[in-house]
Amino acid sequence: MPEKIEAYIKAGNETIEVDVDWYVDQENPMPERNDVWSKYFYTGTYRFLGKLNLPSNVINPGDYYRAAIDVEFYPVDYPDYRREVTSDGDMYTVLYKDDNGIQGTWERYYVDTGILYELYTYKDDVYHGVHEEFQGPDNAISKRSNYSSGKLEGFYETWYTHNGAKQSIGQFTKDLQTGLWQEYYYTGGLSSEGSYLEGNKHGPWKYFYENGIISSQGSYENGNKIGTWYYKDEWGNESYITY
Repeated sequence: MPEKIEAYIKAGNETIEVDVDWYVDQENPMPERNDVWSKYFYTGTYRFLGKLNLPSNVINPGDYYRAAIDVEFYPVDYPDYRREVTSDGDMYTVLYKDDNGIQGTWERYYVDTGILYELYTYKDDVYHGVHEEFQGPDNAISKRSNYSSGKLEGFYETWYTHNGAKQSIGQFTKDLQTGLWQEYYYTGGLSSEGSYLEGNKHGPWKYFYENGIISSQGSYENGNKIGTWYYKDEWGNESYITY
C-alpha cells in the first residue's frame, strides 16, 4: 500500500503529496481468504479506505474527500497469470491464463448471489485436477470428480440436489467407468452395486428395492447379461432367466 498519494489543490492542476493511513472499512470489512470470492466474485478486489494526513495549511472541507484504493486478490500460486472475467447474464466466470492457456482454478458464480456454482482445475488449457458442482437450496456439493490431461481419472461422486444425500460413488480411468460402483436412493438405501471394466458393466451386479430387498442379481460380460439372473418382484414372486 502506498504511504503517500498525489492530491489536487482547489480542484486545479496543482498537486501535493499527502501521507495516508490506510484502514479497513468497518461497514464493509475485508473478507477472510476463503470468503473473498463469494464477496467479490467477479472482480476479486477489495477497497481499502485511507485517512489523509494533510499539512496544517491545507483544509479538507467537511472531511469530504477521502482516499481509497482497490486491491486485487490473486491466489498465491498465480502471480504471473492474467485474470479474465466473463458473464452470460446469469453467471460470472473467473479464470486465469498465461501463454499456454487456462491455468489453475476456473470458477463460475451466480450473478445475483455471488455463490459458487462450479469449479474446474486446468493445466495448459485442459482439465487437470478436481471438478466440483454445487446445487440445491443450500448450495451443497452435488458432484466431485477428478481429471488428468482432459480425461476423467480417479474418484467420482454425486449427491442429490434436493436433500444432499449420496447418489453415486465410483471411479474412472481415462474417461471410462472402472472398478466398483454404487448407486443410492435419495433416502439413503443402496439401489445397485457392481463393477465396470473399460466403461462396461462386468462381473456380478445386484439391484435393490428401496427397502433393501434384492430385486435382481446376476453377471455381466462387457456390458451384456450372461448366465442365470435372479429376479424378485414387489410381491415376493421369484423368477430366473438364463442368458
